[in-house]
Amino acid sequence: MPILIYWHFFASKTHVKLVVLPALLLLDEMSEYLKDLQQLIVSCYEQNGHQRVILLGHSMGNLYIHHLLTHQSDSWKRKYVKSFISLSGPWGGAVKTVRLEISGWLVAALD
Repeated sequence: MPILIYWHFFASKTHVKLVVLPALLLLDEMSEYLKDLQQLIVSCYEQNGHQRVILLGHSMGNLYIHHLLTHQSDSWKRKYVKSFISLSGPWGGAVKTVRLEISGWLVAALD
């Protein structure tokens, strides 16, 4: 089972947490991870004087954050999340896979 690993920083009286996402999570592990992440967001909100949290995702972390947010109610998001910043997210899928599909090489290799 994945463990939610984070470092706690203090910057100008604000609690900042950096969360490390395991490289790949299995589907059954993802639900536990997302539940822990949701609890961490609520904890950050409470520790920062009920200030909404800014989420910053990088690479695959963006997809996990997006999944978490799409499965929360609008009232939960309005209460706890100020914004979501996405850095280098694979929103369009993997470019290498798309090139393989377009070229037909992948189909030829499987025949």
